[in-house]
Amino acid sequence: MSLQQKRKGTTRQRGNEFYFALIISFCVFCAFCGSLQFAFAQTPTSALQQLRDQLVATNGLRDADVVAVFSEKALNDFAQRLIGLEVKHPKGINLKINAVAIELKPAVALVTITVQAEPSVKIKSVNLRLSGKMGTGEMRGNSLRVPFELTDVDFGNEDSKLNGMMKLLLGDWLKPEHWNSTLPPLEIPLQLKQDLEIPAATFEANGELSMTVNTPAYKANVEFWPSSFLILDGRAVVALSFQPTTNGKATSVDNNTDEIALAEQIAQLSQHLITSHGVRLRVRKAALNFLFAKIAAAQAVDLTVQLKSGRVRAEEIDALIGKIINYTDVESGTGQADIAQLVVEDISPLRVLVRLVGQGEVDTKMKGREFGIPYSLSPHGTFVVNDELVPLQITSNNNGISIKAATGAVVPVKARFTLAVAGHPIGFTRTINLQADQWLKNFELPAIFSQDVQLPRKIVIGKDNKITIEKSEMSHYIITNLRLETKEDALEILADLSAQN
Repeated sequence: MSLQQKRKGTTRQRGNEFYFALIISFCVFCAFCGSLQFAFAQTPTSALQQLRDQLVATNGLRDADVVAVFSEKALNDFAQRLIGLEVKHPKGINLKINAVAIELKPAVALVTITVQAEPSVKIKSVNLRLSGKMGTGEMRGNSLRVPFELTDVDFGNEDSKLNGMMKLLLGDWLKPEHWNSTLPPLEIPLQLKQDLEIPAATFEANGELSMTVNTPAYKANVEFWPSSFLILDGRAVVALSFQPTTNGKATSVDNNTDEIALAEQIAQLSQHLITSHGVRLRVRKAALNFLFAKIAAAQAVDLTVQLKSGRVRAEEIDALIGKIINYTDVESGTGQADIAQLVVEDISPLRVLVRLVGQGEVDTKMKGREFGIPYSLSPHGTFVVNDELVPLQITSNNNGISIKAATGAVVPVKARFTLAVAGHPIGFTRTINLQADQWLKNFELPAIFSQDVQLPRKIVIGKDNKITIEKSEMSHYIITNLRLETKEDALEILADLSAQN
């Protein structure tokens, strides 16, 4: 990566952190005490139509590579990390967020943030209510943009004198259009990266030609591209793709403006997008094949072999002088192989059936006797793995999913050698039993929702309204209480989200 690219990445990351801090700062800037409410207006019919049309256009996200359904509770748990955020106002007033609540409705989110002044503040409590709308995400060029619009700014039932003083202090911040023109668009980064890793291994391959097999460590980077963000009743849904998405705006299905009918259509189209846990993750068979293709392509050489000495051929022939034994012994040999293809054929409860294709070459030292004539040769051989089915087992622990070959799973490898002894061609094929469970093991599925998030903890607003983050805190989010299910040729993972400092 070039220095310029690194700078761009760093700038983008800082921009996301700054944007997050900016929104929170503007919120607390507008309330010295009491509560700050995002009391979103009733969902407009157009937003319901847009949500309905997007569900229709995407077949309810059934064809997405990965779909994650987050419960309202999981998002509220995430939001609690904002509690304790302190903001110092230019006039010396210290403010702190002490409560955050989120409610999800079809096509709209309702958020309430409570902000209180520190005890040293001499101004009485003042409540300020901000009403706005946050809806279903849209693809905009290289970003997933979540629409947000402030529609109303108003005071509570405080003393009119205090309200008048607050109006003088806040000025243009009491105008929704000032907020909308100042706040940058809420955008989700389009690219998420995870690593697929399989450790190096050494094992014995037995059969008619025995060998020691070494496999390298595998590490392949996987990029996810958010393609959809939907707000539904009591949950939010994110769809991820392994390729950049070019989804346009969904075409309207009809001109039905009846809100009850639209709500029923949305409920029917999204009835499969539910979760009984904090998050439900669905990984389609096509997505697994993409991951396995990454593994197959990660290394040019997947297997390095060291042949063991031993007899690989013997035949008894009746001759005029009696019986003669022709034989061939392997003294030593080295080779390598490439796994060209790993393709998921079928998914059933706790098992994934994978088709394996590969080929390789081997150079050997052999000796033997043919019709009484001794020989010593160094022939070149080939071996293939041709459409062998390998059963994989899926296991889960508290915070991850791993895939490995079923215990005792064997892959037959056909080795072919051709010799020429005293002008007499000799060809033979031998089978090597490759212990798949010693090679395909500890394949961890990407922990998509195990992320580190830098959250601001103390913000200072200067007299020129310049925002400075004085203190930040890293929060690490992991999945826990994980359970695995297989449905409709896909893996489904149910888990809860947990935050760690």
